[in-house]
Amino acid sequence: MSRSGKSSLKQDNIAQGDRINDGRKQLRASIIFAHLQPGQTQVLSGKKLVWGRLVYVSALRLDDVVNTS
Repeated sequence: MSRSGKSSLKQDNIAQGDRINDGRKQLRASIIFAHLQPGQTQVLSGKKLVWGRLVYVSALRLDDVVNTS
């Protein structure tokens, strides 16, 4: 926590094509989270290397968007 008492955590979105490295292998986010059904979440254990930084990764599968046009 920062001195003001507020959390200094920053949240960024990882795109489905971004690669997540666990130290042994590197996979696209779309592969790691492919099994999730809409509304399901998953939190990966430990820090992962994404964009050159060690971060904690979690995912929420949103409903698929249907284009009606």
